[in-house]
Amino acid sequence: MQTYMIVHREDGAGYNVELTDAIGVHHTMLGFETEAEAQVWIEQDQRVSRGAAQVSAITSAPQSGSLPA
Repeated sequence: MQTYMIVHREDGAGYNVELTDAIGVHHTMLGFETEAEAQVWIEQDQRVSRGAAQVSAITSAPQSGSLPA
């Protein structure tokens, strides 16, 4: 699971999003003009991540009616 944090830039010119992925790797997404814009990006990223996880689960599930190798 990823964690997200919206951070006000030190120079006062907008916001960045700091995220940490499931294995602890840190990433910073730069250049959001408003906190609301950063929040929208987080919500979109969470939807994409959930969709990818669902696709992964579906493609790795055993298929019923498949023939043995």
